[in-house]
Amino acid sequence: MPEIADQHRRNTVLVNLRTQTFVRRRSYTDSTGALNPASDTINIHPLVHEILRTIHRQLAPPDRFVGLLVVLMGCAYGWIVTLRREGAFFPVEQLLVHGEWILALAGTVTEPPAQDAGQRQQIYVYRCAKMYLRCEIANCYA
Repeated sequence: MPEIADQHRRNTVLVNLRTQTFVRRRSYTDSTGALNPASDTINIHPLVHEILRTIHRQLAPPDRFVGLLVVLMGCAYGWIVTLRREGAFFPVEQLLVHGEWILALAGTVTEPPAQDAGQRQQIYVYRCAKMYLRCEIANCYA
């Protein structure tokens, strides 16, 4: 079940991000003015996004990217289900924006060869995570 960090922790993280990168804190509400768990967020300068994407594209070995996508989808699952059920669509839209880029990057990654049963299982889980992300993006469009 997703949990929202307390206000002090959120403020600490956001202050650190603001002092170390080009970000602006934003607070978003839905059409009725209600807040949701993704309302307190930041806008990151497009240049910072491009730098991070370049780093991931060039420096992350394929097996590390495989693990990152699996962890992302494992963490996102509870949030996506809960927020969609509550009608909080802003976070779901954020998934759409970032998810399409992640899938495009995943399409450029060559899966590492599976040399044993553990690696085969990791590749299988990675493929399931990619498929889950594709399904969630389709749900966002729906």
